[in-house]
Amino acid sequence: MNITELLIGDWVRKKGKPHSIQVDDFIEVSNDHSKKKYYEPIPINPEILEKNRIRWDNHFGSYVSEDRRMTIDCFSNMIGREWHCHIDNEDFESIGSADIQNVHELQHLLLLCGIEREITL
Repeated sequence: MNITELLIGDWVRKKGKPHSIQVDDFIEVSNDHSKKKYYEPIPINPEILEKNRIRWDNHFGSYVSEDRRMTIDCFSNMIGREWHCHIDNEDFESIGSADIQNVHELQHLLLLCGIEREITL
């Protein structure tokens, strides 16, 4: 994993355990490039979605946030990605959409859409 793709607060695995990226992580890797192997992405899965109040909705056939502004589907048009996330604004107009695979990619999409949302693992 390329740590330069990450932002402070992104969730990854560090030495196999969930870890939220901090400034010290960037310093650690810049001082010793061999340590970048300690960082691995955390794949999105139904359990993580459910913990974050994004629940399966039979009507939509997708995972849907409580406010119905975000849908996450179990398909993607991109090789190496298993999920597709679509986000609407308060007026339910599309403001973002991406094929994603990992928790930090979902965090980035939310940030790009101006949505402040803590992700729980």
